[in-house]
Amino acid sequence: GYDCGYYSFMWASVISADMFSARFSGQDSDAEAGAAFRSEILQPGGACDPSASVERFLGRAPSNRAFLQTIGLN
Repeated sequence: GYDCGYYSFMWASVISADMFSARFSGQDSDAEAGAAFRSEILQPGGACDPSASVERFLGRAPSNRAFLQTIGLN
């Protein structure tokens, strides 16, 4: 139902905020980070475990810290 979809949407927001703050640091055109995003996240598609792909891209387990900062909860 709706609650499951909303949870997925919020978790995607947490992951995307973490990936952006960890690898792009506000620089939208960082070629190295872009290449890593393409090879670790986009290229495997559904062939790999998404959690493992995110951890490889980040070099650590995901954190909600960046997301909390974006919504004003430091």
